[in-house]
Amino acid sequence: MAGLIVFDPDNEEVGLSTGDDVAVNTYLDIQNDNLYFTDGLSIYSWDNDPDGYRQTYTWRSGEIRMPSPVNMGAAIVEAELYAETIGEVIGDPYIADVVLCAGFDGINLATAYTEVARDEPGVFLGNAQLNTTVKAGGTASLLLDGTGDVVQFGPDAASAAAYTIGAAGTATVEGFVNLSQLPSASQRMAIIAHDSADVASFFVEIYNNAGTYQLRADFGNGNFTNTAITITPSINQWYHFAVQFVANSFMEFMWTEYNGVGSIGAAMTNYAFIAKQGSGPQTPDDFGPIMTIGGRTDGTVGREFNGRIDSIRFTNGTRRYTTVGNRLVPDPVYPKVLPVVGEDYDVIFRLYSEGVLKHTQTVVNDEPFRLPGGYLSNIYSVEIESALPVNRVSVAENIFELAEG
Repeated sequence: MAGLIVFDPDNEEVGLSTGDDVAVNTYLDIQNDNLYFTDGLSIYSWDNDPDGYRQTYTWRSGEIRMPSPVNMGAAIVEAELYAETIGEVIGDPYIADVVLCAGFDGINLATAYTEVARDEPGVFLGNAQLNTTVKAGGTASLLLDGTGDVVQFGPDAASAAAYTIGAAGTATVEGFVNLSQLPSASQRMAIIAHDSADVASFFVEIYNNAGTYQLRADFGNGNFTNTAITITPSINQWYHFAVQFVANSFMEFMWTEYNGVGSIGAAMTNYAFIAKQGSGPQTPDDFGPIMTIGGRTDGTVGREFNGRIDSIRFTNGTRRYTTVGNRLVPDPVYPKVLPVVGEDYDVIFRLYSEGVLKHTQTVVNDEPFRLPGGYLSNIYSVEIESALPVNRVSVAENIFELAEG
């Protein structure tokens, strides 16, 4: 095995970075000239990384002189990981508890949409349709004209179970609305409703109460009946609303202008805690299996929404906003899968002969890989560039020597 080079944290002969008299377990970050060290399992920074991302290191062995010229033909890199994406998770952190997630994305005038939380297809009634002209986010919003057009999700047993608020009595209903017309005197425009033929299990609506506009909610069966806060809506303006039913104890209301990027003005506009009325959460029998967007499920006439609705979410079992301080308008696009954005890190291997780069390869596993032939040399070095822990690098004349070594 005359042509075998091994990088090993315990092998001091090949453990020095070229030109740097540093310890065997130390790496140089060539981007920021910072030193890192490893214990063979993890990589540690001498300085804190303010962004929370790892920084790449480059380790290069000292030059190994062979007794006679050889051709290095194979290598193995043993690493803890061979690929990793490190960065921020974007999207909805509560997606596991979201049972209705309707972004209403699609093509203009479409009358079909499947929400993404449970892949539930919507049923479009009346003139309900998607519209791409005005939306809070994504590609479209739901356009309703207030004359009986609604979208319904369900019915089936799974829908009824998903929409039923459990014994913990906690849920958040929220979304974005844009009114084409303000409700007239004593008129109620339903945004979302989940009710059966005889029991209003819950609904959220905009109400004109003798000239005072309200964001109003009812969790039915004598519990939180007709609870509301005062709002000042305008037509053709996006608003983010949220209503929280918290631990069978109180309700919280939120109403904030939205300009397509974020909230306008004070971030705590119309944040209200409403004391509990009635007792206990509803039983499953109180809930119908249909969730209606833009009207009342029981078919009550005159309560249809006139305008646009976007990115409705019903989060069952979670209080999304726990303090006034975290009252932030979310991104109106809610993916089912949370992507990670940041830096993609791989393990990159390089082979040098007499100081000249001969081969570069991204390593994907701990299997041996071939190196290019056609040259002989007695001076070699290897280099690893990554942000991931690498425990060992072996280079030999052929795969058989690697297996033996």
